[in-house]
Amino acid sequence: MRVSGFKEGDFEVDLHWFLVDASGDSVIIEFPDGRLQVHRNPSPPVITNSFYEHSREYLADFKGFGGGKPIPIEKGELTTDNRFLFASYMLGKYTEERKGSFEAIFDIMKTVTQTDTRHMETSQAVTQWTAVYDLDNRKLSWVSRGTSAVRSISLEKTDFTNTGKKTRGIPFDEVF
Repeated sequence: MRVSGFKEGDFEVDLHWFLVDASGDSVIIEFPDGRLQVHRNPSPPVITNSFYEHSREYLADFKGFGGGKPIPIEKGELTTDNRFLFASYMLGKYTEERKGSFEAIFDIMKTVTQTDTRHMETSQAVTQWTAVYDLDNRKLSWVSRGTSAVRSISLEKTDFTNTGKKTRGIPFDEVF
């Protein structure tokens, strides 16, 4: 499979992925300057529209992440760098009992989602989709720009058997 970015007018869109397996092992895959970059079990486990290494360098300037700058939560400017900062900060603030909950993760992501209105205010790209992996319940859930309702796929009920047939979509049994 060939994976590449695309052009939208004069703007070149780079793609990156955050993948997680059933054991909790995770990876961010991206291609800065066209070169494969893999970040295994990234900490913090957050990505926005910038490449991960750039985001980590930005994060290192702030209190709680190795630097001395205060976190500008009150200002609320949602650049891609600040969205990475805010999500990383909020992830660390949740109590242990709520930290990994489905609702807590969607709360964090909703706070930093780049909406059509925020896009106009900050000239940043609009968030197209947000995904949450629930490893305990083997479920993938997401919201998209076009549909704000949470949609999910039960991986327990999904048949991943290789039949040898070519398909044009995800072979899942049930979306709920």
